[in-house]
Formats: sequence, C-alpha cells, structure tokens
Amino acid sequence: MQSRRSRLPLAILATVAAAGVATFLLRPRSGIINPAPVDVEAYFSPAQLERAVDFRDTQRLVGLAGIVVSGATLAVLAWRPPRRLPVAARLARRPLLGGAAAGAGISLLLVVVSLPLAAWRHDRAYDVGLSTQTWGPWLGDVAKSAGIEAVLAAAGGAVALAVVRRFPRRWWIPGSAIVVAFGVVTIWLWPVLIDPVFNDFDPLPRGRLRSEVLELARKADVKVGEVYRVDASRRTTAVNAYVGGIGPTKRVVLYDNLIDDF
Repeated sequence: MQSRRSRLPLAILATVAAAGVATFLLRPRSGIINPAPVDVEAYFSPAQLERAVDFRDTQRLVGLAGIVVSGATLAVLAWRPPRRLPVAARLARRPLLGGAAAGAGISLLLVVVSLPLAAWRHDRAYDVGLSTQTWGPWLGDVAKSAGIEAVLAAAGGAVALAVVRRFPRRWWIPGSAIVVAFGVVTIWLWPVLIDPVFNDFDPLPRGRLRSEVLELARKADVKVGEVYRVDASRRTTAVNAYVGGIGPTKRVVLYDNLIDDF
C-alpha cells in the first residue's frame, strides 16, 4: 500500500507531462490565430450586454455545480460501494457482466443526479431565446444521450475488468492502448453513427459557400472530405460551425442558422 501511494505523485506528474506534450504537438503549425477586434457596443446595447453577462455567469456556475455533484457522487460510490444490493451477489459470480452492469449503472446514476441542474440550465436558455426546445424534445434528447452513454459505459466496464483480471499488475499498459484506440474509433464513427441520431445532415450543394469553406480549410491545412448542413435550428438559435470526424469521415458542418441568417 505504501509503495502504491508513493507512485501516485509520479503518475500524476507523468499525466501532466503527457498532456503538455500533446498540447504542444497539436498546436496549429502556423500559430494561434488572434480573433478580429470587435466593438461589441456597436452591435448591442448596454442592457443587452448586461443581460448576456448575467446569463453566461449563472450558466457557468450551474455547470460547475453539475461537475461538483457528479464528482461527489463518484466519490461516495468509491468510498461506500453498494455491496448490499440484491443483484450484487449474483453479478459477483459473473465478473464481466458485473463490470458492464456497474458501468451502465454509474452512467445512468450520474445522469439522474445531474438532471435537476441540467433542466435549470435548459430552462434559462429557453427563457432567453437561445434554446428552441420544449420540455418533451429536450427530455427525449436526454434519454437518447443517457442510453448511448450507458451502452458505452457498460462496454468500458466489461473491458476494464477483463484487462485488470488478465494483467493484475500492469493493467494500465494495455488499458492505455485500449483507451487511445477507442478514442480514435469514436472520432471516426461518431459523425456517421451517433450524430444522425440527434440531427439531420445534408451535404452542402456545390456553389460559392461550399467552395469558400473548402478553400478556408485548405489554407488552414485541414483536409476535409465533405461540407454538411445540420438542422441545428430545431434546438437552438445559436450559430456555429465545426470540423468533426477523422480520415474518411472528416467533414465541416455548418449550422443551418449560420447559413440562413448570415
């Protein structure tokens, strides 16, 4: 136990060092692009700016509170695991099934404990006109997200337990490789398997806008295969654009709000 505690600071230091190296390697080759200077008072009144600051600050606090609630829930589970549940004894005899059940259960529990704060954030966004979703569609999205996360957590729990049982002392070595591989596969498949569950994506027709986007990507040294329009207006009035996917699934996605309003 003492040796494990002595290795903990070293593990934390190695993690911080790895994150620093990754940040350095992933920086844009041409340097960070500074945003164009904009005088916001030329576009918005003082009252509008004050309202925006109030909305942002409160949303940020509610989001941080959600992180605290989730972290406290995980801490309680780690400190006092629910061994007395009737199903716990049966799952203990089937470790991999138990790992899957634990992963899915923890994932769903985190959704439940965070739901009140998430609902508050949504309600505030709807009140200011940022969200266009009523409670029914919003809860539907929460349910779909919870189901997908539970399946992934179940698979992760089963794989993690299998790795620990097979490599009890060096489980973190194959575990690290599995996490990296899972991250790559997830980025590759997410745009074609998961994103369409929530939105409709249509290829942007050939024309000036598509050509300008591809030219901008070329100048930024980002190779993309396609440009898509997403029906983001079904959920929000916000405008956005992003790059998603990897390899053959890499694409630029434009909010329909961005295309229609600008």
